[in-house]
Amino acid sequence: SIPIRTMGPANEHGTELKKVAHKLLRTVRLIPNKKFDFSPEIYLYDNKFTVMSFKEKFGFLIESKEIVDALKTAWDLAWERAEEYDKKIKI
Repeated sequence: SIPIRTMGPANEHGTELKKVAHKLLRTVRLIPNKKFDFSPEIYLYDNKFTVMSFKEKFGFLIESKEIVDALKTAWDLAWERAEEYDKKIKI
């Protein structure tokens, strides 16, 4: 397994993932689902940006170092803020 940082809404799926995160080499931060509810999965790796919607059965991949670097910066900003939300959410 590959260590992954993930954040997601504090819904049923998110809280279950957080409970088993250590087994899956995941670091999970939950965010308030009433404010930030979303379901598509977003991945940033290498020079790739992938979005997948399992509800709509649709996804796409963009390969671009410049775009991925910009999105990683935005991700890091969101990750830092998610820490504060995560500390307040009880599971």
